[in-house]
Amino acid sequence: MTEPFTTFSHELARAKAEGQPLYSAWSLFADVLVARAVASGPFDAVLIDAQHGHMDFAAAQAMTAAIHHAGKAPLLRIPVGDFAFVSRALDFGVQGIVAPMINTAAEAQALVNAAKYTPVGERSFGPFGACSLYGTDAANYAAKANGACLVFAMVETERALANLDDILAVEGLDGVFVGPADLSLTLMKGERVDMDCEMSNKAYKLIADKAAEAGKFSGIYAFSVDYAKRYAGFGFNLIAVGSDSGYLAAGMQQVAADLKG
Repeated sequence: MTEPFTTFSHELARAKAEGQPLYSAWSLFADVLVARAVASGPFDAVLIDAQHGHMDFAAAQAMTAAIHHAGKAPLLRIPVGDFAFVSRALDFGVQGIVAPMINTAAEAQALVNAAKYTPVGERSFGPFGACSLYGTDAANYAAKANGACLVFAMVETERALANLDDILAVEGLDGVFVGPADLSLTLMKGERVDMDCEMSNKAYKLIADKAAEAGKFSGIYAFSVDYAKRYAGFGFNLIAVGSDSGYLAAGMQQVAADLKG
């Protein structure tokens, strides 16, 4: 029998130790075939966006299996405050949870409680879908899950930034994940999204540095390859790049340009 979920958590730790990031794709379409196609690409993981994406629970479950069978790690962003989705997603085989709009240590603790088994958290035991997907048994899963199922709190507001040290101090939280558009919007006092301004870039770099000091992972979403390269230079460990809708649009644009060339 194989050990559940250890590959991606170990790979992320290895990459961090080597000073190199891992890259994730981003999935907005609630479609198994699209998820499988994206997972066949050159990424280390695929993140299912159940916050702004179009998938419900059943679609996310089917996409998780498709991503795994394509040889990549399935990750999932829950809707805001939907901690009930955390354990359900882990139960069907997601290897990592990204939770948006975590502003306080208390909210980070509630996230950990939903994602980790006792004595770290309060997750209810029932990972039978994950056991089936990964070919393991319940006892082995229980022994490995707290270390292998990653949980990230998204830092997306000035309030979260002010509470960053307390959030990072929460036991069982594996890391923080930056939503650069939302964080930029709050830093700009709601006037605009400006991910290129000095204030935003300083905040992103601070978060990566603080996570490293706390011995935890840092992640961030990058709207383009240029942003991804910048964030890699800041020291982020996990960088999600673009989205399936963007990959489709870029591919069509390239084909059109080639036809005209």
